[in-house]
Amino acid sequence: MLAVAFVDPMPWPHPRFAFQRDGRVNLFPGCQEAATSQSVAPQLRPGHAFSAQLEGASRQACVSLAARRRVDFAIALGSRLRGATRTDRMRGMSEAVATFSEVCVRVGGRQVLGPVNWTIERGQRWALLGQNGAGKTTLLSILGAERHPTTGKAFVLGAEIGRTDVRVLRTRIGHVGHLIADRLPHHERVLDLVLTGKGSLLASWWGSFDDEDKKRASELLHLLRCGHVEEQTFGRCSQGERQRVLLARALFAKSELLLLDEPAMGVDLPGREALVNALDELARTPDAPTTVHVAHTLEELPAVSHALVLRAGEVLAMGDASEVLTSSVLSEAYDIDVRVTNVDGRYFAAASGRW
Repeated sequence: MLAVAFVDPMPWPHPRFAFQRDGRVNLFPGCQEAATSQSVAPQLRPGHAFSAQLEGASRQACVSLAARRRVDFAIALGSRLRGATRTDRMRGMSEAVATFSEVCVRVGGRQVLGPVNWTIERGQRWALLGQNGAGKTTLLSILGAERHPTTGKAFVLGAEIGRTDVRVLRTRIGHVGHLIADRLPHHERVLDLVLTGKGSLLASWWGSFDDEDKKRASELLHLLRCGHVEEQTFGRCSQGERQRVLLARALFAKSELLLLDEPAMGVDLPGREALVNALDELARTPDAPTTVHVAHTLEELPAVSHALVLRAGEVLAMGDASEVLTSSVLSEAYDIDVRVTNVDGRYFAAASGRW
């Protein structure tokens, strides 16, 4: 019968609470407000945990509109983490993972992206290419529910950006890239960092994990050839190892959509090939997530099914990879003569002659 407790010392997007699968919520140090239907807030202290079973009267016990909104978010997030399974969330396999309709983004009065009309179906593996400043990061930020389009409609995992609680939506989307790596604590043990994928936490102490969780996290690290680093800190890992650790973290969360933002940036040849092989092996698993892979070069891509190429914020080409990743398309995209080759499903590009 107890309502949700929340803490209020930090601005969003930092979590104020962390639901676990057993339906319990942890209070963190600095808790300023807690509301329950049985008026036991004075007895609650940071670090306490209690059942989060919200009844009709519980929400009304909150003392402010902002508090009720946070409770509504907690209920939505808690219901997903407590009861949802990947099979439940993937019901209706024909449903598109993302649909963009006339999506445009303007910054400072200047249009930096669009119009984009794009549909991503479940199980597809997309490459997203273009020069620096072409709009790749902007487009990926909409897919990751980090940015709203200025005009047009963007649906991601059935939710319309701008008309849904993006904090809940983000927990269903996995990220691998240097931006997420910079937000995670480098002193954290690698195994614990993978565990933070459960609930999209930024630190393991925000959640609680059982032996089964730890076993699965270790199995994912070994699958991605990172079992040898699970006991060391994240900061001691090489750049290539960090990207595979982040991939394990995303897979631990059973993300329905996996966004790869230049994961091979700064990675040496052995590290790049290890990452590519891991992604290729992932694509062959029966419950592989839908992926969108932003890359600067073709060499860093695993085998992909589809591709979208941007030029100056506009879509130059999109569709089957074999029809888009061609010499003519990439020559136009990069403003140089490019020769593209395909070797066993992987693409490679080089400039033709001198330029």
